[in-house]
Amino acid sequence: MGGVVRVGQMFTCERPSPSTAADVRLSLDRIERYGRDVDFVDPPHSARVHLSGDWLPTLVRGDILSSLPAGAPIDDLET
Repeated sequence: MGGVVRVGQMFTCERPSPSTAADVRLSLDRIERYGRDVDFVDPPHSARVHLSGDWLPTLVRGDILSSLPAGAPIDDLET
């Protein structure tokens, strides 16, 4: 993930192939840095993120996670 990410942030998944349903949503539940939970991480730092969501088991290398604006319906982002 790039940029500043925060606990509670929602993401949608974009794949190089169009075989993924358009309404994929994932939630960032926890950020861990050096064995401690933190509320956010910013560049150039790194951390382990813990995501949840129905599509989590289908994530593969190459998937692109994009942050969703707070409260924005995913349909508004697909234009």
